[in-house]
Amino acid sequence: MKKRKSIIKTSILGIFIFFTGTTLVSAATPLFPGSLINGVNNRYYTISTTSNTYTTTTQQAVYDWNNSVGSPSTITPIWFIKTTSYSASVVDFYGSNDGNTGYNGYTAFFTSQAQISPFLSNWKWASIHLNQYYMNGYSSGDRKGVAAHEFGHAMGLNDYNTNLYSIMCQMGSGRLVNVARKTDLDAINIKY
Repeated sequence: MKKRKSIIKTSILGIFIFFTGTTLVSAATPLFPGSLINGVNNRYYTISTTSNTYTTTTQQAVYDWNNSVGSPSTITPIWFIKTTSYSASVVDFYGSNDGNTGYNGYTAFFTSQAQISPFLSNWKWASIHLNQYYMNGYSSGDRKGVAAHEFGHAMGLNDYNTNLYSIMCQMGSGRLVNVARKTDLDAINIKY
């Protein structure tokens, strides 16, 4: 009888751990299978002269990821420093005039000069393009939110449109925040 109780307790504990683990992982922002080669600590980013209009909000977006203002109790390895050297940078921000495309910005991923899919490979650097067609009409808070969302992609996070309190929820899906929140920072910790 004791052996049977032990098996039942072990089975229940195993089921609890399975569901707890599943809940923990599924609560995190969806991750791209690939990631930024060499991680997200002591890395550099640039802001192109074509995105000067968004320099302040872009710098604030990166600062907020660095300092985890959306969840001050969550510590991540994220640390990016602004540079003017494109050869040192692993994330480059550009302003682009893509017109009425339906997207505020997009992130492209590269190994050397070849563009790749973040679903198929790791990447050495990423370029973020902020669509001036929409961005020019946004508040500084919304501009910062778009830059922070795209920066999340550059670090390896996918869209998370089912959580309106995640920076990785797209603005068009009703995102309610403009900084990375605990769920986003937890996802970075899972990845790196």
